[in-house]
Amino acid sequence: MFRLGEISPSKLSYHLKELKEGGFIQECREGKRIFYMMKPDRFQAFMEHIRLY
Repeated sequence: MFRLGEISPSKLSYHLKELKEGGFIQECREGKRIFYMMKPDRFQAFMEHIRLY
């Protein structure tokens, strides 16, 4: 399991929501658990965009 250190659950929830709304991650629900997966193509496009500046 990956630990995020001292980040509060509310702050983590906020950042996951922002990443999801931006299309950078997707969620997969299995029962009560929620798994988040990165969308590599979206991150790739973002990195290419910021390299232009």
